[in-house]
Amino acid sequence: QHLHALGKQKTATINRLRGQIALLWPEIEREYKDFNSKQLLALLTLVQTPEGFLATAPEALQHITVLGTRYTLRSNFQETVRTLARHAQPRYSGVSVEPLVKLLSEQVLFFLQQIDQLSEQLKDLYARTAGGTTQEPLLSSIKGVGTTSAIFFTAIIGDPHRFSSTKQLASYLGLTPRVHESGTSVHGRGYIQKKGSSLARY
Repeated sequence: QHLHALGKQKTATINRLRGQIALLWPEIEREYKDFNSKQLLALLTLVQTPEGFLATAPEALQHITVLGTRYTLRSNFQETVRTLARHAQPRYSGVSVEPLVKLLSEQVLFFLQQIDQLSEQLKDLYARTAGGTTQEPLLSSIKGVGTTSAIFFTAIIGDPHRFSSTKQLASYLGLTPRVHESGTSVHGRGYIQKKGSSLARY
């Protein structure tokens, strides 16, 4: 549950961060869709504007320490950001939001660190208690399914053979779409029902 809550807090913080970056440096916000990138977040704790980036010595950008962790900025990443900085358009000039961007970037990195630590603890606990089940490695081999999601799924579902069909399993997880009915008419399918454990859908 704590891991799930951290994920939700991280997502909410990323959304706030993206909104502020769109004001300060929109080229960065458009270029990088994944704000889970640790090197991007580390960079944003150091510089928050294109002018700030161009004014920073290259050697200061190679390694950035945040919350006791050292992050390395790859050369190709730095070159991409440098190009974006050189071609940046005039931006928001109201109240300074650079300190807020720095704070939000640090918060996202903190959440990522906590999630990594809890995920490792979860994997260790699962390895010691699950008796070497083969379900987790098999699930993890599916594109888009990580180890943590596979562990949650395996722990909550248990033996998948207890379900008579994949449709029944999907319904148990709340992955089946809502159907809006009126009398004898079906008005179409909506969003998934989200019944069952949210951790299994994590």
